[in-house]
Amino acid sequence: MLVHVGNLLMLAIRFAWLSEWMRKNDRPMIQLEADYMSLLLDRGPELYSLCLL
Repeated sequence: MLVHVGNLLMLAIRFAWLSEWMRKNDRPMIQLEADYMSLLLDRGPELYSLCLL
């Protein structure tokens, strides 16, 4: 799987938010963040190409 540098940066930012939710033990936000990160990994190239149009 090819991951674009922009997607890696976005994932790094999301990891920062994930750590915040984990510190607060906010389970719904932890799940939401995990789902979003999974989406970025699975659909990152498609999302990136849409942003460049």
